[in-house]
Amino acid sequence: MERVKNLLDSAIFRTAMEQIPGSIVITNADAEILYVNKYFTELTGYTDEEVRGENPSILNSGEQPREFYRDMWETLTSGEKWIGEFKNVKKNGSFYWEKASIVPIYDKSGEIACYMAIKQDITEEKANTEKAERRERLLNNIQQLSETGGWEYDPKNDRYFWTDQLYEIHGFEKRFKGDLVEESLKCYNEAYRDRITELYKKCVEDGIPYDLTAQFTDLNGNEKWVRSKSQAIKNEKGNVIRVIGSVRDVTDEIETLHALKRSQSEFQTLVQSFDDIVFTLDSEGRYTNLYGKWALDEELRTMMLGNTPAEVFGEEAGKPHVEGLRAAKELGQFTYKWHIENDNGKKNYYETKLTKLNKANSETEGFLGVGRNMTAEIRYREELEDLKERLNYALIGTRAGTWDWDIESGKTIFNERWAQMLGYSLNELEPTYIETWNNLTHPEDTKRVEEKLQRYFKGDIPMYDVKVRMQHKEGHWVWVWDRGAIFEEDEDGNPTRMVGTHIDVSEWMEAEQNLKLSERKYRELFENSSDPSLIEKGGYIVDCNQALLDLMGYEKKNELIGKTILQISPETQSNGRSSEQLFTTTLDELKSYNKKGLRFEWEHMKKDGSLVPVEIVMTNLTDVDGESMRYVVWRDITDRKAAEKELMDSYEERGALLAEIHHRVKNNLAIISGLIQLQIFGIENEYAAEELNKSVNRIKSIALIHEQLYQSKSFTNISLKENIEGQAKTLLNMYKSKNTTTVELKMDLEDVLININQALPVGLLLNEILNNAFKHAFKDREEGEIEIKLSESGNNVQLLVKDNGIGFSAAGKNSSSLGHTLIDTFVKQLRAKVDLSTENGTKYMIEFEKQDLKGAMASNMELG
Repeated sequence: MERVKNLLDSAIFRTAMEQIPGSIVITNADAEILYVNKYFTELTGYTDEEVRGENPSILNSGEQPREFYRDMWETLTSGEKWIGEFKNVKKNGSFYWEKASIVPIYDKSGEIACYMAIKQDITEEKANTEKAERRERLLNNIQQLSETGGWEYDPKNDRYFWTDQLYEIHGFEKRFKGDLVEESLKCYNEAYRDRITELYKKCVEDGIPYDLTAQFTDLNGNEKWVRSKSQAIKNEKGNVIRVIGSVRDVTDEIETLHALKRSQSEFQTLVQSFDDIVFTLDSEGRYTNLYGKWALDEELRTMMLGNTPAEVFGEEAGKPHVEGLRAAKELGQFTYKWHIENDNGKKNYYETKLTKLNKANSETEGFLGVGRNMTAEIRYREELEDLKERLNYALIGTRAGTWDWDIESGKTIFNERWAQMLGYSLNELEPTYIETWNNLTHPEDTKRVEEKLQRYFKGDIPMYDVKVRMQHKEGHWVWVWDRGAIFEEDEDGNPTRMVGTHIDVSEWMEAEQNLKLSERKYRELFENSSDPSLIEKGGYIVDCNQALLDLMGYEKKNELIGKTILQISPETQSNGRSSEQLFTTTLDELKSYNKKGLRFEWEHMKKDGSLVPVEIVMTNLTDVDGESMRYVVWRDITDRKAAEKELMDSYEERGALLAEIHHRVKNNLAIISGLIQLQIFGIENEYAAEELNKSVNRIKSIALIHEQLYQSKSFTNISLKENIEGQAKTLLNMYKSKNTTTVELKMDLEDVLININQALPVGLLLNEILNNAFKHAFKDREEGEIEIKLSESGNNVQLLVKDNGIGFSAAGKNSSSLGHTLIDTFVKQLRAKVDLSTENGTKYMIEFEKQDLKGAMASNMELG
């Protein structure tokens, strides 16, 4: 025990222990504290006098079980060194973590004389480790929630199914027509392609599942990581009947994982190199002893002990140590910085303090060195400087001026940009105080500023934030957005310093004023509009104007605002449809086609229960929160509906009259046709019978026109296409039973609408031409072809009728025949141009101008 006492009284020992930036605790064999160093006191708050004779258990936090301490003492009393971590409690009650190394020290008789504990504060390291573990847990949760593309393969039918997400992961179009498997495998980087191909083949053929994470490049060249999994489904016989799989984009997870691993690796390296070094040098500068973590490395001890820093680190790297030693010899104490470079090229930075050790006769015995690892601090400073630089660039990018206000003295520091906003250079305004700011601020705004400041100082608002006018050097006013926060406070919590920014928002404020003016104009237009108007959101009325109140019989807005559209609508509309269903359909149509506006008719129910028909124009809008709303304008169409009813009644009367006229005309034409047919039965002259048959066909042509007239809503909208189709098919069927020739009818007809007074001669003209073709064109032939084309160009109508028959000459046609005479007559009535060709058959090319002829048909005919 005497040896321990001498050691504790040794000047060199106490000097060394006081220099170590870690807790040193020495107890006797009964665990009573004999010595603690200065660092212990600074860390725990206990002085040497307070803990001397006490058990180290005064630091026990109660967080660790009794078994923990029992195992520790079993290790120590057996004579072995114990290394572990404590969660202890300081004198003030706060917790902290220590990493401790406790060794038993023996006396000459081999008995344990005392225990020495060297402990390192690792509270911050514990917190960082816990943060890293929380980040890893969060990453796992994100992976579980991530979307995954899936696929399915049917081996029997050799069919694949891909989900939309899988197409997106590959960068393929949804309807990709290529070989999905082949193109998918091409996306895997070469290092993984053969592996995934082999795994996929084994899964499909043998049912062996796989799970592989691989590098991947999609069709658009985006590089990523994917996790590809597959599983086979087998039948009772063990045959693969289906294969399902998934591909998940895990790029973010992989990159995060890699970054986390790098961070953990760097952190672990930092922890392992947290090697505050305690060493001694002799008067010649050779290492004589090492303490702390470096002392545990035998290879390092062997390399350093007995050698100078230049011999250990090399001439160049050893220079700081040599110069530091020279300065310590002269000054007695000297601190210097140095660094070493590890194998991967990274530098670790240290700060070493050398203190001269003197003998009793004042001769230099040697030097005590305490080295502190500053790597983390240096890197933190570099990051801080980088942060400052980025902040400065951010201020430049936002063109913000900055201010720093010492509240007690009034001294205020501005940057150059602050002065430039007002047209000054900073030199023109210096020295700058809070009065500088006050003198440039509009008098009407200073009161608002003072109110905002007081509210901020009281804690009523989270930040000082106000827009003020400041006078430019040229005399005009500049709008400035002034924001700031308390940076320093005194012991009583009163603000002593504020910092903040100024941003020129003149254009913004001008735009805001214009917006307010525009809103005011809109409000006036809305309120004073003669058209009933409302604003609807989510089916509810949120605003309406006076015109709508007047129309609906309400006196105040609050009687309507808050009601739904359906509450002021009947259950069913006049068309028999449910108002609720029709309203939903209307909103869906407005949304689905992204229409800005939609016009439709509706019936609303007034306050007294009566119905009012309105024409509605509904327009999509978006409110300030980005939510959908609609601007709705009504127009009372009560008078229009009454006029429409009168018109409809008149139309029904016209329809009844036309039906009666058509019935009488049809009966009369049928009587005439019947009389002629009776006449035909009594005539033996074949030529006379043929001519009478032609007359019957002409009457049928007139009847067809009258039928179209009855069915048409307008005398000027007779469909020439329908007339031609009807006549051509009727004649084809009639001659089919009489002739042995098979005639093919080809028609290419545009939908041409003409006046009734032109439709009749066109129909009769076509009747004559087709009768001639069916009767004469294909004599002694087994088959033939008739082609009819109808087209319209501008206001001109073109009608082509041709056949591939024998032509006029071969047919022996007489130019003075009745049919030919009628053709000429109808051409004159139409004022048409006719191009007649009889080579290789007969071709009529007829062209006439559409005319809006009025009055009776007979009055428009030119029979001369």
